[in-house]
Amino acid sequence: MAKAPQSSPPERNLSAFYRSLVPHKLRSVLYFGRESVKTLLRSGYGREFLVEWARVRVAAGYSTAQVRTNGLTLTVNLQDFAIAGALYSEGTWEPAETAFVKAFLRPGMTVVDIGANLGYFTTLFASLVTATGKVIAFEPNPPNYGLLRTNIANNGLTHAIPLNLALGHEPGEAVLYAFDDNLGNLSLYAQREPSQATTVKVEPLDAVLAGMGNPPVDFIKIDIQGYEPYAFQGMTETLRRSPKLTILAEFWPWGIQASGADLTGYISRLASFGFRASILDDSGTTQPIGFERLATLVPMEQAEFANLILSKP
Repeated sequence: MAKAPQSSPPERNLSAFYRSLVPHKLRSVLYFGRESVKTLLRSGYGREFLVEWARVRVAAGYSTAQVRTNGLTLTVNLQDFAIAGALYSEGTWEPAETAFVKAFLRPGMTVVDIGANLGYFTTLFASLVTATGKVIAFEPNPPNYGLLRTNIANNGLTHAIPLNLALGHEPGEAVLYAFDDNLGNLSLYAQREPSQATTVKVEPLDAVLAGMGNPPVDFIKIDIQGYEPYAFQGMTETLRRSPKLTILAEFWPWGIQASGADLTGYISRLASFGFRASILDDSGTTQPIGFERLATLVPMEQAEFANLILSKP
């Protein structure tokens, strides 16, 4: 005997009618708008509300916003819930590193920013070294590079030079992998299933600076998701001819290993350049550490990293 057709629950019919009537984009705006109101009522006007409101803007098609930070105006991509999300909701990014560079940099210095992203640190560096100094910023990801150029230009920082390059141990090309949830988490190796892969140009820092007359460098910031060992191989001459150099480097053992580099060999190479090592803590102060302790300082886990300060005596 044939079964009588079962009627759909009323709420399912209503849901289907709503989806057919209201476009997906508008449904997203309404959903995140509702979550924003709930957050506002629960927590007040603060970070949590601004995070939810950023999602409303993205859903509505307004994915960029301008934020004020460090006396500068930056254009950010709100689809990036890491750097841009923090700047939009908190007005700052990486406060310990920010405090350190504000205390360290002086007018007239030459700075290299490796992994510049949208230019938070590049613009801060340029404002601190003033027009008597120079900032050379490297960002291989095309969308981030576009924001970097915009933020340099909009703040009138003509002494900051943006370059659409990745840095490595030899010239050539490589595949840059991107992940939707964090537009700063870009790598020249596949950490996991990427959302996008782009072929980018790679150069050694020594070669780039040779084309600029080999200026001595006072400060380098390098944060390239575990690819640091390869970039250091390409800056041997720069390190040799920069007697006052200080480096702020992310130290991420999991990422270094995932990139195919040898962690122990990388640490030995850093020591061979004659640096003293310190760890930058969350308060922005430094704690000296011997290179022999670095290999065991940070657990070999994906979420564990430290900020390393390398300075010449």
